[in-house]
Amino acid sequence: MSPIAPTPWQSVVDSPAAGDHVVQMYRDPQLLVEVVARYGHQGLVTGEAVIVIATREHRGTFARRLSALGTDVPACTRRGQYVDLDAEECLALFMVDGAPDRERFFGAITPYLEHVRHAGYERIRLYGEMVELLRPAAFAAAMRLEELWHELLETERHPLLCAYHVDTLDRHDGATAVPAIARRHSHVLPADDADRFELAVERAFLEVFGTDADTLLLRQLCERHGALATTMPTAQAVLLNLDELMPYLGDAVRAAAAHHYRVGAR
Repeated sequence: MSPIAPTPWQSVVDSPAAGDHVVQMYRDPQLLVEVVARYGHQGLVTGEAVIVIATREHRGTFARRLSALGTDVPACTRRGQYVDLDAEECLALFMVDGAPDRERFFGAITPYLEHVRHAGYERIRLYGEMVELLRPAAFAAAMRLEELWHELLETERHPLLCAYHVDTLDRHDGATAVPAIARRHSHVLPADDADRFELAVERAFLEVFGTDADTLLLRQLCERHGALATTMPTAQAVLLNLDELMPYLGDAVRAAAAHHYRVGAR
């Protein structure tokens, strides 16, 4: 039996392109662990370095999952191939009056890249969740930090995976935080179960708009509206664009989709 080909989203995690700015929005923390571990493991086994900037709890969890996948984390750490940093400590290096300072940000992050390069690794994968630490109380600061990361990636040409603990089907998160987060990334990974999410949104669309031909045309419009520069799952693009076209109906579709997702979209 031939091996199952990875999905396009798994391919982004396994083999991100230079400068990719990828985001994982999640409700289930275990999803984050699996994605980050896969991202890190695939980089390490292909000779890349990995820099993780995460909370203390996540740093330990990621390392344990990497070990379960067969990575010798202590050996990778000793040779400078795997670096894990405390997100709160890193933030403290460049936050000024509640906002990230550009010069301090570059001054804080660039030395770690140089350290890894001096260890012999030119290709580096970055993972960061400092933005998630800022998001609940300082969303604008989190978005500014994303812009600084994007500027760094344009120069350094390394891929970066970010993470946010938000619910894409929640009325507040889905209509406010999610669009702003999505548009600051090159790729949005599926939240939760991708197939189940797609089916839940499809059923919600039919429930709100009916089953006639106009509904199909509206769905197609929502898929294509705005020529999004961000690559994301179709269902997520539909919700994001519907919010722009008809915000009050976007809320209705999201609420129905949340119900169908909870009951398994069966």
